[in-house]
Amino acid sequence: MKRLSPIVRLYLAYCVLWPLGLLVFLDDPPKAWELAFMQGSLFAMLLGACVELGAARSQKALLLLLVLAVLAGISTHALYYTQLGLVRTDKDLVVYPSWSDALYFSVVTFTTLGYGDLAPREEYRLVAAFQAIYGYVFLGAFVGTLVTVFNAAPRAPRR
Repeated sequence: MKRLSPIVRLYLAYCVLWPLGLLVFLDDPPKAWELAFMQGSLFAMLLGACVELGAARSQKALLLLLVLAVLAGISTHALYYTQLGLVRTDKDLVVYPSWSDALYFSVVTFTTLGYGDLAPREEYRLVAAFQAIYGYVFLGAFVGTLVTVFNAAPRAPRR
């Protein structure tokens, strides 16, 4: 595999350092600008790295990058949901979820399943909506790249 370019290395570091920084420094609920910065920067960094790797025809590296991006997006949003609070729809009660509940909600939102047992608070609905868009874009890119990698793999002759 070729050496990774600086933008790809920067993105990989960003995917690791952003969630770790949240674990260490996130004591209060995030402000609107923090949420916008987090969502916009993850999206922009990933898009730039994907374009560069796609242009370099490095499909396996692109696949790895997409897996890391999906994991970073889900975990970062889950960390925010622990601070933002969610609404339990059966009781119409705002709760501050445990890590596992926040991770569950983040995965359900990212994959756009929307079970309906938890919902974002009214003032944070756009955060969940943007996470769903993020999920659409990058899960689609992941599946497309996965198909390309498997189609390019050498096949044994049929008998």
